[in-house]
Amino acid sequence: MIKAKEERFKIIRSGPHYKGIEEITTQSKDLKTALQYIENYGHFPNVVKITIDDKDLTVYAVNHGYSGRKFLNRNATRQKEIDESWAATYRQKWIQLYDDIVELFPVEKEIKKLQLSLKKKWFEMTKQGIKKEDYREITPYWCNRLTLLNGKKLSKEQWRRYLITSGVLYMSLCTKPNQKINPITFIEIDENIMTWGYPSPKQKERILRIENEGIEIRKGNPDWGAEKDKLYFVIKHGKILID
Repeated sequence: MIKAKEERFKIIRSGPHYKGIEEITTQSKDLKTALQYIENYGHFPNVVKITIDDKDLTVYAVNHGYSGRKFLNRNATRQKEIDESWAATYRQKWIQLYDDIVELFPVEKEIKKLQLSLKKKWFEMTKQGIKKEDYREITPYWCNRLTLLNGKKLSKEQWRRYLITSGVLYMSLCTKPNQKINPITFIEIDENIMTWGYPSPKQKERILRIENEGIEIRKGNPDWGAEKDKLYFVIKHGKILID
């Protein structure tokens, strides 16, 4: 198990007997995992040199804890040794440590994209900035792609049963802010990739990159292809992005 995990990082340990981690090399995207790994498998090092994306940084342990877990005292006989307030205090210190490191070594954010194909008429209206949103029917397929129930992703079959038992109107009410019972939220999307049909990557004139301004469930604009008084997933457009 340890060997498999160590394949993710380049690790230097101290001596054949005390094998504490002295140095570890990682990519910025794996930084949090690396810190947790040092704690779990590093044999309580006080100081570790971390190389992140070819940049060096020396990190000091927070009371021998990089990820906020309290190490059990092997001589302790009472469960009260694990004190929640203690753990919360040092978990917060670790979060601060991690955030401090990320400030020095920013983690490049993965751009989350949603691709939507259009007929030529709607594509041209979107390209001209006339059509400010796109509509998708509330089906198990689009529920699975766009929404979370209680923070969890459901299968298309689970959404099919949900729509049969609860209905679209109830679902729309569950998307309201501060909804506490069965809240429905939308997945995070950075860009809407709008295409005229299904072009190849070389057909750039048939592809638009647009900032995503959020998703709602509501009625759409009949002038933009929505049926009157019908509820849709409304995918909102921001500004058009230029490559």
